[in-house]
Amino acid sequence: MSPLTNAVARLPRWCWLLLFWCAWCAATAVMLLPASQLPTVNIWDKAEHAGTFAVLMLLAAPAYRHCTLEIIAALLVVYGATIESIQHFIPSRSFSLLDIVADSVGVIAGALLLRRIKQP
Repeated sequence: MSPLTNAVARLPRWCWLLLFWCAWCAATAVMLLPASQLPTVNIWDKAEHAGTFAVLMLLAAPAYRHCTLEIIAALLVVYGATIESIQHFIPSRSFSLLDIVADSVGVIAGALLLRRIKQP
């Protein structure tokens, strides 16, 4: 096991759950705000989506150790699609298939990084 894998395994599960749900709540709040209330970040929109979902994947995996990466990834992709669908009904926001693709790319990147970390 790598030193990073050992550090992850040593943290209690409740710490990972707390980190994941805090990140999830913050991401959800930002994704549901009207566009006029969004914080200004000078990063490409698709990179923001991918980065957010990569972080969620990296936090969800140790929080939900009993689930496979495929199940966690599928749930996060469904979550991203759901958020995009809800945005259709928020003034100044819109549904975007490319945002769902960016969310999915972030989930996949996080899962690949997790697999790479777990390898000896």
